[in-house]
Amino acid sequence: MATEVEVQVVVQDEADSASADYSLHQEDNGSQSGLFRRKKNKQKNEKKSKKPPEYKWFQQQIPACRPVFTSCHAAIVFFIISVIFLALGIAFLVVAMRLRKVEVSYTNCEPVTEDGDNITSFSTCSLYVDSLRDVSNFERRDFNDCHCEVTFTVPETLRPPWYVYYSLGNYFQNHRRYVASLDLTQLQGESFSRPSGECDPIRFVNGTPIVPCGAIANSWFNDSFDMFMNRDTGENMPCCNRTNIAWDTDRSVRFQNPNGAPEVSPEDLVGTTMPPNWPYDLSDIPGGLENESFI
Repeated sequence: MATEVEVQVVVQDEADSASADYSLHQEDNGSQSGLFRRKKNKQKNEKKSKKPPEYKWFQQQIPACRPVFTSCHAAIVFFIISVIFLALGIAFLVVAMRLRKVEVSYTNCEPVTEDGDNITSFSTCSLYVDSLRDVSNFERRDFNDCHCEVTFTVPETLRPPWYVYYSLGNYFQNHRRYVASLDLTQLQGESFSRPSGECDPIRFVNGTPIVPCGAIANSWFNDSFDMFMNRDTGENMPCCNRTNIAWDTDRSVRFQNPNGAPEVSPEDLVGTTMPPNWPYDLSDIPGGLENESFI
């Protein structure tokens, strides 16, 4: 098979236009022949200008203050800023030095018999709590409250208000799996029967949904405190006000009881079970899901 190709190119370059002629002749064993001619005209590309429009706003010609800083001016500005921050630092330091903190550890406190509870087989409450951790398949085990007393002396007079905080060791609440282990739909008082998959493995107990599910709810800190000015005389020191300790958005939006009720009723929890580590049911908690200690 023989193929013959002829190409003719004629280019004319003028100031305003350019043209090109292409002639293609093809023969295939004399059986086919064709002549294809194409003519293309194109205008000379004009370079587009990126210059902004001729307006003062675009040309940055509007009246403006353009100070020229010298070393003397810069030193004065930095000196004024330094004085301001020095005054703020002194004020913060004085406020911090006026704070008084008393730390009391009750991890290894000895249990006492109170209200009929007798946990004498354990030397400390922490050992008793450790014995409850051996829970297979997250099945619930009944347990009693461990009561203990710790006596401490405040070295100086503390002016109110007093704030009580608790500190936990080896507790990684910012772990990715822990943070995601909750069901926002349940916390808003909806769909108790279908816990979210994020709650695994604290989601069901023998096929019964857990309300509220997840590791966050299961590790709810449920220690309670009573303080006395003098234990012998029984003079009581009020402890503690547990209101206004949560964000307003959490109280009004994120945590809601079913049907807008003030508490969770036992009828709302039919067909569900409580988290394994909870000592009582959600319906026994004042305020239910809107309890600020729970939030």
